[in-house]
Amino acid sequence: MGVSSPQSLILPLDQVDELSSVECGPSCSADADALSRLTVKIGLMNESEATDFATDFCSVSFIVCIRLPDGVEGYLLLLWGDHRGGQVNTWAAALRKRGKRVPFPAETYELKAVLGLWITSVPLEGQLTEEIGNLTSLRLLTLRKVSMGGSLPASLGRLTSLVALEIQGSKRTGPGLSGPLPPWRLNSLEVLSIVEARWLEGSLDQIANLARLKHLTLILPGLRLPSSPHLGPNLTTLVLQRVDLNGQIPEWIGGMANLETLDLSYNDLSGPMPPSLMNLTKLRHLSLSRNRLKGSLPDGFGSTWPHLEELELQRNQLSGHLPTELSKTTNIRHIRLSYQRINEGFHGPLPPEWGSLTKLEYLDVSRNNLNGTIPEQWANLSELKELEFWQSGLSGTLDALGPLRKLEILRLSDNMFEGPVPDGLGECTELKEFIADHNKLTALPASLEKWAKLEELVFSSNSLSGVLPPLQSLHSLKKLDLSKNRIEGFHGNASLPETLEYLYLSNSALRFIPSTWSRLPAVKEIDLRNNNIDSHGWPGWFQTPKGYCVSYADSISTLSEADELLPVVPPPNWPAVRRLDFSDNPLGIDVVDFLQAFRALPSLIYLRCVDCHLSGAITSDALCYFDIEELQEWIARPCEKQYSVRSRDSLKALSSEGLLDLSVNNITMVSILDNWVAPRTPRVDMPRPVLAAKLNLSDNKLEKFELSRFWHRWPKKVDLTSNPDLRLFIHTVEIKGCSELFNFEDELKYNFHLVRDPHWDDPTREGYQCSSVCRTMNDIQVDVSVNLSALCRCIPGYAGEGQGCTICETGSFSNHNVGTSRCHLCPVGSMSEAGASSCECVDGYFKSSSGTCKPKCVAGYFINKSEICQPCTSGSYGVLSKELEGECHSCGEDFLSAEGSRGPEACFCRKGYIRDSQKRVCVECIEGIKCDKPIVNRTMVRLLKDYYQLTVTRDLINNGTETTTYAAGLTRLPVVISCPFKKACLGTDDNTGLTQCAEGHQGFICGVCKNGYASQGPLQPCLQCFALNVNILAALGLVCVSLAIIFSLTYLVQRIGSRPRDDVIPVLFKVALNHLTSISVLAMLVLSMAYDDDRFSSWMTYSSRLFSWDGGLPFAYASWDCIIQLICPEASGTAVLWRHAVWIVIPLLCLIVMPIIGALFSWCGRCIMRCCRRRFTRQPPVPVRDDTIHIWTGSASDWCAKAKKAVDDQAELFIVTLTFTHPTVTRNMLMLLRCRAYPYLDEDDHLTERSRPDVNPDLLCHEWPHEMFRFIGMAGLALWSFLPVIVGVVLLRSLREKLHRPEMRLRFGFLYRGYKRPYAHWDAVFALRRVLVLLVSHMAVGVPGLQLVGWVIIAIGSTAIHLLVQPFDHRHMNLLNRMESQGLIIWTTSIMLLSVIIQSEAADYGRVTLLFLAMLLNMYHYLSLLWLICYHGLTQLAERDGRTERLSSPRLTFGLTTLTSLLSLRESSVLSTLPPVTWLSHLLAWHARRDERRRMMFGRVSLDWQSGNLSLMEEDTSDNISHTTLSSAEVARHCGRRRDQFCGIVSFVKALCPSGDSKERRIARKGELVMRMLSAAMQEAVDLLHIKEVPPDFLAFLWSYSFVLHSPSFKKKSQLQKESSIAHDRPCEGDSREFAVVHSQSRLSHQSIWETKESVWLRGFTPSEASFIASERFATDCAKSGMTLHDLQSRLLLVVDKLVAFQHEYEENIRRRARTRQYIRSPSGRNVAGPLHSENTSFVQSIIDKTDTPEALEEAGGWRELYRTFQKAKERMRHPKPHTRRELEDGHSGSGVDVERLVTAFLSGEGEREVDENEQERSRP
Repeated sequence: MGVSSPQSLILPLDQVDELSSVECGPSCSADADALSRLTVKIGLMNESEATDFATDFCSVSFIVCIRLPDGVEGYLLLLWGDHRGGQVNTWAAALRKRGKRVPFPAETYELKAVLGLWITSVPLEGQLTEEIGNLTSLRLLTLRKVSMGGSLPASLGRLTSLVALEIQGSKRTGPGLSGPLPPWRLNSLEVLSIVEARWLEGSLDQIANLARLKHLTLILPGLRLPSSPHLGPNLTTLVLQRVDLNGQIPEWIGGMANLETLDLSYNDLSGPMPPSLMNLTKLRHLSLSRNRLKGSLPDGFGSTWPHLEELELQRNQLSGHLPTELSKTTNIRHIRLSYQRINEGFHGPLPPEWGSLTKLEYLDVSRNNLNGTIPEQWANLSELKELEFWQSGLSGTLDALGPLRKLEILRLSDNMFEGPVPDGLGECTELKEFIADHNKLTALPASLEKWAKLEELVFSSNSLSGVLPPLQSLHSLKKLDLSKNRIEGFHGNASLPETLEYLYLSNSALRFIPSTWSRLPAVKEIDLRNNNIDSHGWPGWFQTPKGYCVSYADSISTLSEADELLPVVPPPNWPAVRRLDFSDNPLGIDVVDFLQAFRALPSLIYLRCVDCHLSGAITSDALCYFDIEELQEWIARPCEKQYSVRSRDSLKALSSEGLLDLSVNNITMVSILDNWVAPRTPRVDMPRPVLAAKLNLSDNKLEKFELSRFWHRWPKKVDLTSNPDLRLFIHTVEIKGCSELFNFEDELKYNFHLVRDPHWDDPTREGYQCSSVCRTMNDIQVDVSVNLSALCRCIPGYAGEGQGCTICETGSFSNHNVGTSRCHLCPVGSMSEAGASSCECVDGYFKSSSGTCKPKCVAGYFINKSEICQPCTSGSYGVLSKELEGECHSCGEDFLSAEGSRGPEACFCRKGYIRDSQKRVCVECIEGIKCDKPIVNRTMVRLLKDYYQLTVTRDLINNGTETTTYAAGLTRLPVVISCPFKKACLGTDDNTGLTQCAEGHQGFICGVCKNGYASQGPLQPCLQCFALNVNILAALGLVCVSLAIIFSLTYLVQRIGSRPRDDVIPVLFKVALNHLTSISVLAMLVLSMAYDDDRFSSWMTYSSRLFSWDGGLPFAYASWDCIIQLICPEASGTAVLWRHAVWIVIPLLCLIVMPIIGALFSWCGRCIMRCCRRRFTRQPPVPVRDDTIHIWTGSASDWCAKAKKAVDDQAELFIVTLTFTHPTVTRNMLMLLRCRAYPYLDEDDHLTERSRPDVNPDLLCHEWPHEMFRFIGMAGLALWSFLPVIVGVVLLRSLREKLHRPEMRLRFGFLYRGYKRPYAHWDAVFALRRVLVLLVSHMAVGVPGLQLVGWVIIAIGSTAIHLLVQPFDHRHMNLLNRMESQGLIIWTTSIMLLSVIIQSEAADYGRVTLLFLAMLLNMYHYLSLLWLICYHGLTQLAERDGRTERLSSPRLTFGLTTLTSLLSLRESSVLSTLPPVTWLSHLLAWHARRDERRRMMFGRVSLDWQSGNLSLMEEDTSDNISHTTLSSAEVARHCGRRRDQFCGIVSFVKALCPSGDSKERRIARKGELVMRMLSAAMQEAVDLLHIKEVPPDFLAFLWSYSFVLHSPSFKKKSQLQKESSIAHDRPCEGDSREFAVVHSQSRLSHQSIWETKESVWLRGFTPSEASFIASERFATDCAKSGMTLHDLQSRLLLVVDKLVAFQHEYEENIRRRARTRQYIRSPSGRNVAGPLHSENTSFVQSIIDKTDTPEALEEAGGWRELYRTFQKAKERMRHPKPHTRRELEDGHSGSGVDVERLVTAFLSGEGEREVDENEQERSRP
């Protein structure tokens, strides 16, 4: 074809025919014109050549005409700019040399028959256009290393015949083709190669469209490779280099079955080799080099690749053994496993199985951790050409390599091979490199004649010794390295081949230099260091007589002169040598003889002979020579004797750029001068060349150093150090820097001297300093010893020469101006100390501008016209002028000064101004400073009271004592701070200038109490501590008060759990406590105002303290502070913090200690009660059931059950303790977090702001130790302020379906009693409000306006929410909601009044009036709550008047039972006569009458037992409303729809604005109120009893039951049964069998107890009263007379509670009897079902046997039993029966059955007996 095609050209070359221009036909000739114009345009041909080219263009070298196998004819256009010898290469090289580029010719797009366009390394520019799509005949397109830019045109997709596409960029050509890859559909494309096209963008997703693609090469393509590219099944070559592959080798590669070449090198692959690669059975070439593959090769690696030829895995992190299965790849030729990571590579021995790889040509396992020897089987690797083992850890001999005759490269460095090199290797005729350094080889082969092609022989660091075989037969040897052996020479004449370029024989045992080495024409480097060559072994090359060059000048003109040089040994023939090193050899010759040997070497640039024992002087004999051959030719031509032979300059390359190192020798002198006188031809100023550009003569014995006086003839760098006997002249010209020497270049050009550097070193202790010579012109290094007087001098205050300096005595001086050679005496009027550099004027003299001392005026005076010193006037100050004469200057505007003031510091500002400490200006006084007088002294700035000036303590200021920042000059003006507690700051102390604190106060802003003082809070005065015993008594007294309050509240908690729901006393207490917390923050704010205002301090302080209690535990803060200080003095600084931090553990201590104290009180109470009963009562002992008896049937070691029971028993105490401690703990924890920003001066004296805690302003917030207390505060808030609230809410939400049960009311009733059922968790809202109020109080400290805004938001929000929600139930005519609304409104009003007081500028009496009004409002609220508590307490006592009542709880509660028992004993015969008991009885009777009148004012509701109608009565008018058949829907319709969330606000507004009060309107409102009561009770009953279908007369049942409970007969019965019914209300605890025993015992004694109780009750009535109560007419009259609305509401609540209790007890009995097999009893006590072991098949029995569900139990008893009794009574009234005998005897003559009496009898347990008896009477004849 005429050219050699590259490998990447994929065309069937064996089937392609090359054509001539004639054979190509018209298809080729059609493009002749376009090709001609193309070549002329780019400059490849001229026009004349193009004319011939048009006729026969197939004959040129860059066009090949061909015919493809399919018959298509065309040509290949090959523009190869890197093809040597070609026409295109010459053209491209010329363009590159000129830096020119040629635009891409547009004529290319006109070619019609072009089959291949190949452009490589041609300087074309421009870009491909869309017209390239016109080349439809194109089969091959290659663009390599061109400078074309732009994007690839989309028209490439029209080249449907394109088979191969290659795009290759270049780093040198700059950005090439760029942009995204266009969407192509090249269906014929088989080869795609994109190399270094980093400017291409986009993804290679369209590779999937190339169905016929066989070869894909991507090397740094710039395009993004898809994670899982879809490659066609025909792909045989896949090259992905530098495509950012990472992670493990993709699994999809293992599925490419036809793959023959896989190259993934130069990526970031990691992990082990995947076994999926073993599936590529057709693989021939595998390259995974330069990755991070780890681990061992998979088992059977290589066994499935029978066609594998190349394997490259070098530069990875592989490990394990070399794969033995690779021996099955018999066709492999190339293996590279080198350069695995250090300490990770392959290990183990070389596999002997590889000896079967007979076709292997290249093997590299270098840089691994192998061991063992070379296997003997490897002798079969007959085709091996290159073997690399270096740094692999192998050992043994090289005998196995002997038979390898085709070896060309053998590299065995850095191993442990030993023994001689086998003679078989000497037979390797093709060997080119044999590198075996750093081994233990002992000998070379006996014969080296077969190594004729050997170019490199490296055997350094081995064990070669003795005489080696001759090397002259190595005709191709270029490098010989036998250093670090013990070689003594070579056999024969030791000749070396003339091709040798590098000779290294250092560290050997050579004793001489063979004479045959003088001819080495190609040698470049010779290294003979550290041998044994001495003066006898030196060849003595070219040693001419001494003074030869000086004697004969520069030419020889006579034969006698020539004859003296002819016997000289010729110099060595080393024309190419550049480096020579003979160091560390004992040469012992003259230095000139050594240098003369190398004078004629023109290329020598490095000559080193260190420590060679050279001696003598270096003279001009080493600088010139005469050429021996030229001299011999001159002698042989006698006719030309009139001419002379001129000398030549020696060491040309060395003198221009080389290094001559002759250090550590015995050279004594260097004398190479420019002037000498020849005997016949005297010449003056003849310059000679220098020795070398860099000359090192250090550490010699130089005494003289003389060189040319021309500076450019000196070496560029000279090292003359460590020559102590050398002396040189140093020029001491005065210059400022060595760079100024260039200004004297012309002068120094012909008269060069060493110049001293003007920069001196630091002075030494001996009083001198030294310099060096300038190294600007030439870098010359010398010691100061060469000229001590010039390079060293004495420092000022010392005198002498060089380094011999002595100190000047007192009264004398020296300096460089007057000289330091001697000390000079001080003139008159001056004096100096020893070692002074100048004299100072004594007192009374000043130094004038002339430097003399003259008498002077002191500062503050000036010389007037009479030359008399006069003081400066006021408003000015005196200073000394430059001549040190007194002068006066004005202080400036707004400044004053005293007469005769000295210095500007004496000036001070006038009244009303203060001086800037850093600038001499006066500024207006700032707030807090008294400026009524001028401030003369900065240390005495007078402050107003209530202000504090910032101070600082620095070690370097004021002797480390405390001073103000202004006095210290650290701030421009005084930093004045307004004291939070104003009475603590008393102004400025006249003695110290610091802020004076009040008694007991100290520290920053006087906010810390001194030792022995304590305060109640941050903004309160520090008072002196009392004695320790007094403080302890005060603290214990408050602890006792706290215990009393907690136990009292616990009593109320238990009361609310056992009392009916109409008891509101505990809830009123909670409302009062919440209001106390809200008002306490306002009281503390008023208290701080009272301390600041003396006019109202006394009464405001007293009145504010009345409201400052937050409703928590009272605590003696000051007492505890004093106790901490007295007990632990070292903690006095943080005592105030500890007294707040201790509250994190006080609640826990209360929870532990309170139950113990309560148990002690309970025991004492029982003892007191027993004593009182024995002493004051005369009644016989009555058997009382002890409900606390507990039969324990379990194990005695069951402490878990005991602990749970103990916790349940003390639940009320725990709740009260947490409730009572909540505000106190929250306040104390917030006090630890309470910080305020103040000015702060940091360590760098920058004025910033830092926060300080209010409790101890001496500390800094967020720093130790406050950081610890801050964490305690946050932990306390989370633990005691929020966690109990969250736990309470979660607990109530989880138990919301059980809260109506008696055991829940006893345990948790305090939390939710008084609230509506949906708002049982409303206590959490109160707690959150309490926390928010305290949070605003402590976090917005110091900003009263912001505090009030926050409180107003909380108050208004709380009021709105309360009016919208109305969380309390409507007991006692909505009393609780009304009182809470009243408290919120008063709180909001108080905040607004306080805002007006603080923000307004009203007169003092107006502010006092507003404050007094706020106090009255809150006092009214407190008194209202107190009155209601007392009122309801008296009401309860009045209800119990005349009877004895024990606490409902079976537990004796902390001894309070004693008080109740004493009240019940007032009826005893002994106590009834005491006056207090009598007064109490009259008081209760009066209260009962008054309460009855108040209730009657609201009207009464009566019940007609016959018709079941309710009547509302007011005076004489009644409004009858029939409810006999009312349903829930009718009640709801009559009462109106269910009130929405705004009903509370509407009702509240209506209450404030009444609209008329007519009798009809009042009756209507009361009727509506009655219906609301009934509907609410009915709704609550339906919800709690889970009634799915409400009976139609259920409402009538409720109000009838209410009247039954209200009747006097039922009251007497219920009072007699109360104690026996207590056990029913208590929850069952413990095992079922245990309860059965206890319950049975209580039932057995029920009758006896009843009779006893009944006799006790009847004792208080007359016979007529008892008979009246028992009469039927009394019950009827009572129902008709009715009851008040208050009583109706109370009885409805009681009815719902009793129904729920009956139902709950009945369900529990059902389940309990199922386990104990006993009778099931109803709440009335009668048997509902027989024992389970009987044959009774009742309904209840079927329920128990089957489901035992609450739905089934509802049919048997509980509330339905009461309801059936009510229905029976109504049925009898409708169908009356004849009276029984008992009825006639009892005197009942009315018709029907009395419902009230029947229900009452049922509730007392006698209903069924009476019914049964009546039935029996009627059944009698």
